[in-house]
Amino acid sequence: ASTSSAPAPSREDVVTKMLSRHLSICGTVFDITTGVALYGPGREYSALAGHEVSRCLAEEDIRPDWMDDLTYQPGTQAARDRLNTWYDKLSAKYPVVGKLAGWAGCERGSAPAVRPA
Repeated sequence: ASTSSAPAPSREDVVTKMLSRHLSICGTVFDITTGVALYGPGREYSALAGHEVSRCLAEEDIRPDWMDDLTYQPGTQAARDRLNTWYDKLSAKYPVVGKLAGWAGCERGSAPAVRPA
């Protein structure tokens, strides 16, 4: 009798699956595995999984071109406050698993980089 087995997943599939279990805010990487109801495929925040999302959350707009902005600095106190609120929510629910390599943006709690009018 022959045994059939599924083909081994590609490296790309494995990396994609691993990334989809994490997100980063202020360069801090959270393991969101337990948040599948929010971040899983087809869910409300699924677009955020696997990305650095500080700019999206601070500016309240999940634009693909705003994801993975490794130098984001909030331009207003309101954006800073939203970012801090999201950081606190994620910190309370999900474990931190690391710091994003190459992060050069804002830090949690730091003063906003206010742009001149």
